[in-house]
Amino acid sequence: MKNESMIDAAYSILTANDGAMAFKDLWEKLKVELEIGPDEEASRIGRFYTDISLDGRFVEGKDNTWNLRSRICYDNVHIDMSDVYTDLAESDGDDADKQDNADYDASVQGVILTDEAEPEEDEENAHKPETAEDLGIKNIA
Repeated sequence: MKNESMIDAAYSILTANDGAMAFKDLWEKLKVELEIGPDEEASRIGRFYTDISLDGRFVEGKDNTWNLRSRICYDNVHIDMSDVYTDLAESDGDDADKQDNADYDASVQGVILTDEAEPEEDEENAHKPETAEDLGIKNIA
């Protein structure tokens, strides 16, 4: 079976096996079946790992074991992405990131930022729109 592709040979090996196999054991059986010599081994093992990772017929289990996807229950393979995004949304960044985000949001809204601490406005003037004069813009006309 030397002409058979590595991924198809791996599928045949796992089909004949009753369950999951460690990658190392799967590779050893594959080397024997496809007559892969020591001189070829180093150049082909990486390609095989990539192929098996990308092929939808296979699924990786714990401790680098591999099995056929058809044998695994959907719930054991499926990753609920809403959990991933929820975890990211809830994670707290450091204060510098929060300040950078606040600065960016302010710049998008047209707020001019300065390095100096500005005095806080009283509530009466808080909603008063800024004029060109308030911003120090002179009329050149």
